[in-house]
Amino acid sequence: MVKKISEAPEGIKILAVVYFAGALVLMFISSFIFNIADSVKNIDPMILISAGVSIPNSGTIILAGLLFVSFSILYYFLAKGILNAKNWARIVIGVMVSIGVVLGIVSMVKGAYIGSSFGIIINGLIMWYLFFKDSTKKFFK
Repeated sequence: MVKKISEAPEGIKILAVVYFAGALVLMFISSFIFNIADSVKNIDPMILISAGVSIPNSGTIILAGLLFVSFSILYYFLAKGILNAKNWARIVIGVMVSIGVVLGIVSMVKGAYIGSSFGIIINGLIMWYLFFKDSTKKFFK
């Protein structure tokens, strides 16, 4: 049975908007990175060496840009997936926020208490909403 977007709970719609916005931001960042990679080719390496500055070669920068494009595409499909009640999207987001919780705990151990606790709380709320709230579970069945 195909579910309509209008049937989605408000929290799912909000989460989808956040993921669509994330996809857009990542795409802008990737275009900025590709512009940097193009500019690096025009810099005289002797000037950088004499200034003691090291810049990665353009291939490394392009690889970083491709990584951002990949995540942008992933975020786009995750947003579409949760709006259309695709369980795979819920699971992938669950894995991503679980990784976020673990990284937040590691950061807390290293002393970054405020930012880490904020990330842990947000990721924990997303996990609870997607996997433990009854209306959300019913939407994905």
